[in-house]
Amino acid sequence: RRLNSRWPSFRNSRRTIKRAIRGEEREISEQENESQESDAEEKRKCCGKELKEVLAVCLVTSCSSAEMDVAAKGWAAALKEGPGAALESALFWLSVIINVIFLVGMRAGTIIGCHRCDVLLFIPTSTVLNIFVSVATGLVVLEEWRQVASWTGLFASSLTVLGG
Repeated sequence: RRLNSRWPSFRNSRRTIKRAIRGEEREISEQENESQESDAEEKRKCCGKELKEVLAVCLVTSCSSAEMDVAAKGWAAALKEGPGAALESALFWLSVIINVIFLVGMRAGTIIGCHRCDVLLFIPTSTVLNIFVSVATGLVVLEEWRQVASWTGLFASSLTVLGG
């Protein structure tokens, strides 16, 4: 018996090896979970940043489009007096210049938005925001609210556009 007590016991060695392997597997799975969580957090941050960028570019292009609508009303009003009088009118030329400036801004914004943002997110957002800003501009600036016969219909149309 004394001799046996001096020698190391190997009968539990398989259990020890299995425990060590399980411990390593747990560590690996914990590291994978941590990396997946950090990847998910990075994706959320990236998505939030991209969404802000999409909304910013869409707002610029939509406001440019609305300003073009107002400028078009200006040069169209000058054309009511006839082409000769319109060419001599400061309102006509100022409206045309403003229209062209905002046209260039809108097109540049669209190109930048398509280049820097996800197109599948940018184009629908740009279209919907463009419609809403143009409608709001028409209602407020051009006083088209006076001509609205059915506010319920306008609200239902807005929901339809928003819903896609």
